[in-house]
Amino acid sequence: YVWARAVLAARASDTLALLDALRDYNVMGLGRDLSDTTFNRYRAHPDFRAIADAHVRNRQVLSRSRVHLTLPDSTLWPEGMDVDTVTGTTYIASVRHRTIVAVDRDGRPRELLTRGTDGIGAVMGVRVDPRARVLWATAVGLPQMEGWVPGDTLAVLLRINLESGAIEARWTLDPSRPHVPGDLAIATDGTVLVTDSRSPVIHRLRPGAHTLESVTPPLFP
Repeated sequence: YVWARAVLAARASDTLALLDALRDYNVMGLGRDLSDTTFNRYRAHPDFRAIADAHVRNRQVLSRSRVHLTLPDSTLWPEGMDVDTVTGTTYIASVRHRTIVAVDRDGRPRELLTRGTDGIGAVMGVRVDPRARVLWATAVGLPQMEGWVPGDTLAVLLRINLESGAIEARWTLDPSRPHVPGDLAIATDGTVLVTDSRSPVIHRLRPGAHTLESVTPPLFP
């Protein structure tokens, strides 16, 4: 919308509106190549030159990332990831191999779940609860996973023991409608919240509850 303001102002020969829109775009941390012919008539304007320089700066590549860890299996197809703040172990969900890889502080990987476990589809999201010492994960049948067969769409929420990798409990999402449970969040009271990419719902599991609740505000598309 901000960029459209700039383009429309240029076409309407509204210099003040153009400069205002380009400044707003720059303040957002964004930058465009202003060599487009749309802006030819404004290049000599001193304010335009200063704004164009700011756009160039915003377009510079920022190399601030670093390699956190490297996995030996290039076929993993990672999805969700979380770090245990107590042990430093990183947990990575595998869509392809239907497992969760745990990588310790020294970079040594191990699979928390046996690959191809019955009833476990592509693992999507993982979230560590450091207080309860459990790992929450979502899984669903997807064509991208090994062993998929048409109609395999079972969607589940799993509670996994961090130490042993044992599945302590599982909740199956309502099979009468399509679900792709994705990411998770853990509220301060221990409530687990799960997104859904196929249905307009957030799934909620309250502490001590045995069933999932569906949160379906009318504004959810």
